[in-house]
Formats: sequence, C-alpha cells, structure tokens
Amino acid sequence: MNVQVTELEAGKKQLEVEIPSEEVETAKQAAFKKYQEKAALPGFRKGKVPLNVIKARFGKAIEAEVIEELVSQTYRNAEEEQGIRPASTAQIEEIDFAEGQPLRFKATVEVMPEVTLREYKGIEVSREIHTITDEDGAETVES
Repeated sequence: MNVQVTELEAGKKQLEVEIPSEEVETAKQAAFKKYQEKAALPGFRKGKVPLNVIKARFGKAIEAEVIEELVSQTYRNAEEEQGIRPASTAQIEEIDFAEGQPLRFKATVEVMPEVTLREYKGIEVSREIHTITDEDGAETVES
C-alpha cells in the first residue's frame, strides 16, 4: 500500500492511496471462492457451481463489493499509519481500477485541530460559596 498525504486547507487533508494489483486480485479470488461455496444455481448442486459460471453471472457485482471493502479497509489502515485523527467521515473520490492495474483512490477528510496547551498550573481561581438554609429550601418547595 502506497499512501501520499496532502494538506488541502486548514483542517483538511487528502490521502492518495494505491493498492497493489496482486492484493486486489487475491481479494477478488477469495471472494469468488466464498460465493462459489454458497451459490445455488439451477442445474448445479449447492456449492458445486463452476467458478467460470460464478464469474460470468456475478463477476461485476462481486468485483464491486471487493473494491468497496478494499477501499474501506485500506483507508482505515492508511489513516492509522499516517496518524490522522479524523473529525468527520472521509469523502472517497476518484476510485480508479482496471484489470491487472493497481487500485487507486483519493480520500478527503477533515481532521481534528492541533491543540497546544499553555501553562495552566499555578493559576489562581476564586469561587463563590453559596450557603443554602432550610428557609431557602422551604421557600423553593412553597413556590
């Protein structure tokens, strides 16, 4: 996984992520196998549907699901790796994928502001102490 972080404006960052094609292909093959084990199509016993039939029938949907899962998972990993503390949900943009090519996408996210604490120990603070009498309590109950 290759990640590049760009500072857009105050409080926003853009991550450009690239997932190697081998990783994408491995995830796709695992998803096809999982669907093959569960598939029940007419003319085939459950779990015995040939892989080429699964690919022809459900290939695009399975591929879209794999890409969505990879983008989500990789974004979370990139976020942790880069030490980004998001303030909101990321906007995933420009998902670029072609067979045999790496999967690339951009994510724009608002980040938590950097807060630096100034000296706060030793500050004297005064507070008022209010005493409440039984008469005050009785008056409140009466009202």
